[in-house]
Amino acid sequence: MAGLTSGFLHGFGLLISLPLSVVVGSWLYRKHHVGTLRAGQGAKLGMAMGMISFVTFASLTVIAVATSATVRQELVQSVNLAAARNPDPQAQQIMRNLVNTPQGFALLIGMGLFFAMVVFVVFTAISGAVAASTLGSKNP
Repeated sequence: MAGLTSGFLHGFGLLISLPLSVVVGSWLYRKHHVGTLRAGQGAKLGMAMGMISFVTFASLTVIAVATSATVRQELVQSVNLAAARNPDPQAQQIMRNLVNTPQGFALLIGMGLFFAMVVFVVFTAISGAVAASTLGSKNP
């Protein structure tokens, strides 16, 4: 669910739904396992949940870019606007090549997805560590 909300409602999904899913997952883990859930374990649990959410998000992104001419056109326009603001003509040409060639466009999408994966994993690792520290230990 966090991956879906991150795909459709970017701000809400990343800031609310993703950490909330990690907290709920940590709580459910604590409910069924005896002992202390340490911050490191919570971070690992959060990272796993972040990767699962990212796969859903990445799938939605690839489908949207591959099937929607509007999404692709908006991406091309935003890169062209960024290129126009850059004073270096060589940088402008490189940025335009990214969106005007199939290989460049694939590289641009790949770099964006890699950055999103890092954000997902870091954000959920922090959320998992905080949730584990906050939940405390379950007494047997």
